[in-house]
Amino acid sequence: YEADEVECEFKGSKLMFKDSRSFYREKVSLPTAETLMSANDPDVKKKLDKIIVHEGVPFRDKGNYILSYAATVKSYKQVSDFATKVLSSDSAVPANSNVLVYYFKDSNNKEHEGWCNDREYGAGLNILKFAKTNKCENFAVILSRKLGEHLGIRRHQVFQENAYSAISLTQ
Repeated sequence: YEADEVECEFKGSKLMFKDSRSFYREKVSLPTAETLMSANDPDVKKKLDKIIVHEGVPFRDKGNYILSYAATVKSYKQVSDFATKVLSSDSAVPANSNVLVYYFKDSNNKEHEGWCNDREYGAGLNILKFAKTNKCENFAVILSRKLGEHLGIRRHQVFQENAYSAISLTQ
């Protein structure tokens, strides 16, 4: 940030931006293999079992299988725990890609959003825009795709509708 002349300073172990007085936060990404394996630990499993996950309407066409999972979230930790629960589950779709998208307002009503496309270029941002256009808040969604034939121009519409079928259950 120094090279970009962004004024910031450390407050304890956190980096604070002076202008906005906000703290730097890493975006949530898909869980690592180590995190997924630790989900089998009884204490971790007990915590993850408390997360309510909604499944969207499955999509099948030309060998593609797409299924979305969503939960209500209000923090980065909840987004991370949700992703760990979904992707470590025995019922998770064996996917070639898992797109993670989240949007929530924290206790100070500050908006947080992010996505991880996982080889589905543009999918995360398109899903986020579609959900926000439909006034969805405080959600995390994972769209899992088992790759089949090319879906062509309708790919993003299919992703948006499939993700929304799960997100709408959290609203």
